[in-house]
Amino acid sequence: MANDESGYSYFRLRIPADLKAKIEAAAQESGRSLNGQVLASIQAALGQEDEIESLKNRISELFVMNAEMQRQIDRMENDISTVREVGGMHEGNFGR
Repeated sequence: MANDESGYSYFRLRIPADLKAKIEAAAQESGRSLNGQVLASIQAALGQEDEIESLKNRISELFVMNAEMQRQIDRMENDISTVREVGGMHEGNFGR
């Protein structure tokens, strides 16, 4: 692999003809050179990996938050049941 003074590396790349056609079409549509389109596509794909990892982390955080909220809901429902039971006992005593 050769490097030039600009810091770019050169290498040959073999790709299927149908993929090359898709890249050429995307390059034409975006106004990029074939090389520019390949670089943009690679950068976008690598950026998506970072975004996917970030989303996975956020989903994990949300699951933890959801579990904690469910525990709080369960405690509140318990408290409500207890209050209703105690309230029912008191109402029964007042009626006698």
